[in-house]
Amino acid sequence: MNIKFFIIIVFFALLVIGEQFSFRSIVLHIIDKPTNKSFHLQKIKDIPLTGGTESFGYQSIDVNTSLLYISHKGSNIVHVFDIKKQKVIANIPITTQPNGIMAIPSLSKVFVSAEGSNQVGIIDENTLHVTKYIPAGKSPTGIAFYPQTGELYISNENNGPVSVINTLTNKYLTNISVGHEVGETHNYDRQDRIYTTAQGENKFIEINPATNKIVKQYALPDCSKPHGFLIDPETHYAFIACDGNNVMLVFDLDSKKIISSDTVGANPDGLAYDEGFHYLYIAAQSGILTVFSVQKGNVKKIFESFIAPYAHTIAVNQVNHDVYLPLENVKGKPILRIYKPI
Repeated sequence: MNIKFFIIIVFFALLVIGEQFSFRSIVLHIIDKPTNKSFHLQKIKDIPLTGGTESFGYQSIDVNTSLLYISHKGSNIVHVFDIKKQKVIANIPITTQPNGIMAIPSLSKVFVSAEGSNQVGIIDENTLHVTKYIPAGKSPTGIAFYPQTGELYISNENNGPVSVINTLTNKYLTNISVGHEVGETHNYDRQDRIYTTAQGENKFIEINPATNKIVKQYALPDCSKPHGFLIDPETHYAFIACDGNNVMLVFDLDSKKIISSDTVGANPDGLAYDEGFHYLYIAAQSGILTVFSVQKGNVKKIFESFIAPYAHTIAVNQVNHDVYLPLENVKGKPILRIYKPI
């Protein structure tokens, strides 16, 4: 049999039977991989990580200490990577399944959601040890901070509320009922608002942190399971990733309307934004990374490619523009892969 004909037959057979998001997406991108001469990611370095080849959660950078905190969900560890020294300086054990994470430089604390134990852990940045666990809702994930009140907003993915925690007293305050399933949560200083996503209802939720009440709910037509999102304070855009149908929406926070949309890799999850270069990165569970150039009135896809299986969590260094992608299994070991846009 002709080898080219055989390869074509195998590819199409895999596409037909490829029910799993990752394999089907990888094959599609091998067949028709988009190219862009003006954007390229150069691999800089691979950093070995401890733990097993299990899933990662999210990441957060403390700009004051130049430390990158990485939730290694499947190994119950938070890795601490020194950006300047380019090495891991600590591996902090967490009770069960660390997922969402946020470093707050003004408090010298890092808050991490322990999804498996329904708690939020507090890491002291001076000692790099957990000092306390605070009860949250069921399956806590995303974390947002409202500095005016010192309150933390925790998305509880599996039972609907956003939990509110006081970071000054380290005590749980209340729950804000959102819906069946909650996605990420973020603060928007310009409007003194907290925003979150209701995955089960396909809505974008606006919360008033002064009252901890929902102000308004915005329907997201043509979006299935909105989960991860980011807010760009310069354009006043919220970029909402739809996990169920692999779409990214651009939601204008001034007009409160969807102004554009585009496709992304299958099962989009982590988002990161380079404020200097105006690059929006969207990493997907399928291993596809999509990059958009962001300007007011013009959000344009400039790159899309397969990176590695389950490369779904991403962070950006705002100083040197390095991109951090923890990978759970490279030759049988977890690593932190560092890229630079060129």
